[in-house]
Amino acid sequence: MKSANCSILLALGLVVQGTAGPLSERFFVVAQSGPLSKIFVVRRDGRDWRRLTNLTGSEADAAYCASRHEVYYRKLVDSDWELAAWDLDHQENRIIHRCKGLDRQPTPSPDGSQLAFTSDRFGNDELMLLALDTPEAEAVRLTWDQGEDCSPSWSPDGRRLTFASRRNGQSDIYCIDVTSGQQQRITRTDDEDEVDPRWSPDGVRILFQTVEGRYRRGELGLIDVASQTVTRIPEIGGSAHQASWSPDGSSLIYLDYRSARQPSSPALTTYSLADRATQPVTLYRRELELTHWSFRQASWTTTSLRVREKHE
Repeated sequence: MKSANCSILLALGLVVQGTAGPLSERFFVVAQSGPLSKIFVVRRDGRDWRRLTNLTGSEADAAYCASRHEVYYRKLVDSDWELAAWDLDHQENRIIHRCKGLDRQPTPSPDGSQLAFTSDRFGNDELMLLALDTPEAEAVRLTWDQGEDCSPSWSPDGRRLTFASRRNGQSDIYCIDVTSGQQQRITRTDDEDEVDPRWSPDGVRILFQTVEGRYRRGELGLIDVASQTVTRIPEIGGSAHQASWSPDGSSLIYLDYRSARQPSSPALTTYSLADRATQPVTLYRRELELTHWSFRQASWTTTSLRVREKHE
């Protein structure tokens, strides 16, 4: 079984993964009901739901690539999860990588030349790189550790990845130079795990979540990349999970268990770094509030999306 810090935990019922659209006007939403999960597009006000693809089968881990105008994700094909891309211009899908094992968390580089992802093909989670400009290219292993390495996030210049690693008995935040392979350990606490790092749009800070205790109490922190100074965000408290940046770096979006309807159903919430104020995001489908959906991921991006004309 994968570490809870590195795995996407799927609860019973309908699971939602959100990714926002042009200047926060749209989300990608991966919704799961029973064994089936699909990618949807929804407005920032929580309305106007549409399927992103016209495909059958399950989809997960959507990540937008602005330079290619594609959505990278994993798709269930013949009982195996394969890495795929959805072309937003031509409304077409292609499988970009197959292997025996679980490949997940596809993360395109800022220039669209490489795809970082997590794979368990070597017996535990490691980071991999795939050259997107070379269709016949094989994925290259980037980390070689006994502990699990996961949750890659690119620096804005595309030279480094930050990620979480459990190589020292607990999860810490690391950075790796994708050319030289040189790694740097960023956090060194003894009594908690640091997970889910996300590089800020300006490259100055890294957002992360702490995990402590049986119920994955989540607090958010910021790392100054130059000085490696760590600060916490006390206004959010210990209920935040899967946090990420707005495109301009002024706000965060995260899953708020403190405002949950039930323990497995966190609320999707935004936080203004300037105002230190939170704002819940309410999602609707066909103008009905979604009261039985459970969130698992959320993130922002900027793009204009073409989607299917009919509601699903």
